[in-house]
Amino acid sequence: MTTAPTSALSELQASAATPDEKAFATISGRTHVTVSLAAGYYEWASVGDLERQLTRLAKLLFVARMKAYYVARSRDFGQTFTKESPPTSRQDEEYVRARSGLVVEGEAAGGAVRVSAVGMDSWTVHLDRDVQKRLNEAAFCAAVSSAATHLVESQFAQVRELKREVYAGS
Repeated sequence: MTTAPTSALSELQASAATPDEKAFATISGRTHVTVSLAAGYYEWASVGDLERQLTRLAKLLFVARMKAYYVARSRDFGQTFTKESPPTSRQDEEYVRARSGLVVEGEAAGGAVRVSAVGMDSWTVHLDRDVQKRLNEAAFCAAVSSAATHLVESQFAQVRELKREVYAGS
């Protein structure tokens, strides 16, 4: 499943917020993620609340990023793209199947913040139970942003390697 590079990816930007507007994120360029929280939320939220909000936010940001990606592809190619093209070969099917099982992770603050995804469909955010005692809100948001950025970078690297493996010799 080969596609021409999308020049607009380096300029891509997408944002998301949780439905209750407690958590916000933006992805800029290919990989840079910035996360912020509503004023006061970090102080009164439990670690479990933060994990749930950030997991929800990760899913929403990925959807927003994919929408922005298809807009950019549509602009670059002069035709409308709204989803991935279906596999057209055995290699394409193998690639899509393997990509859906990729496990990607990002962590920061010495492992106090961990973000993971399987196939970019199933997301998990895990926070150390004492993270709010160890990190103030600014440091926490920076750590979440860093972990999310590392996850996206890992996903791109694993996808590149997977494409090399599947399409070698094509």
